[in-house]
Amino acid sequence: MSAFDSTFNDAFFDTDVFSVSADYTPSGGDAAAILVNFFNEGGQVELSGGVTVIEKPIAMVKASDVTAPKQNETLEINSVTYYIIKATPDNEGITILELSKNQV
Repeated sequence: MSAFDSTFNDAFFDTDVFSVSADYTPSGGDAAAILVNFFNEGGQVELSGGVTVIEKPIAMVKASDVTAPKQNETLEINSVTYYIIKATPDNEGITILELSKNQV
């Protein structure tokens, strides 16, 4: 497979269409503004005491913007700080970041 196509890349990470601006802060580094595709899908879980909502935020980022993400590095999106739980590169130029509002 070829590397991530730059034409598609430009459209996919376009703030007017899919993406939002985020501040990525690596361990021991300074924050940098990047574009992310952010999803905060969740689900409801019925418990004996009622229903609770479980959030599962993820961000798709250009691998070149976040070259070696580590657990507990942060992304600030819409004034909310998220901690990276896990990073999964697709080896085509995109990395999926599983996020949490709590440090792990």
